[in-house]
Amino acid sequence: IIVLLQVRSIYASDDSICTIIRDSDENNARRLETLEQILAEDHETIDETLPSSIREIKKRGGHRCWHKHSTFLEHLVGVHNILRLWGEDNITGRVGLLHSAYSNSYVNLALFDPNQESERNIMRDMIGAEAEELVHLFCIVDRQSVVVNTLLAQGYIPKDGLYVPHLRDEHQNVYLS
Repeated sequence: IIVLLQVRSIYASDDSICTIIRDSDENNARRLETLEQILAEDHETIDETLPSSIREIKKRGGHRCWHKHSTFLEHLVGVHNILRLWGEDNITGRVGLLHSAYSNSYVNLALFDPNQESERNIMRDMIGAEAEELVHLFCIVDRQSVVVNTLLAQGYIPKDGLYVPHLRDEHQNVYLS
């Protein structure tokens, strides 16, 4: 956020500085353009699915739930924005926007029910099948098992992947590659 505020100050105070940054590096130019769209809340320009996705999150109460330091909606949009500022594509941004919308091993704020195919279909229609599949996967794995018990304990990610417990079904494992 501090970097965003600093860039915003530069952007607002001296347009020539931004021109120099834009002219010196194509990636910086794209990031500055994305930053300007984020600051202007120009959601449709960032991703055509973003306005309807935000409306659906609000419809499901995401703007009324507190999460860490802001509302759940603000958190989700913030994750989306960070990914887009890093230069990630629309699909990755959409995954970031809804990364915890089915709830997960650390956050119990389910906006969608991962066990209902109709709910998954709503999300698929909203963000696409590829993004929804990644959101679902993120929300059904036991992240404690992935991060602490596997990655930190072993010190590396196994090249052949790993099986981790399914968060909602103790008789099922999820393969991560």
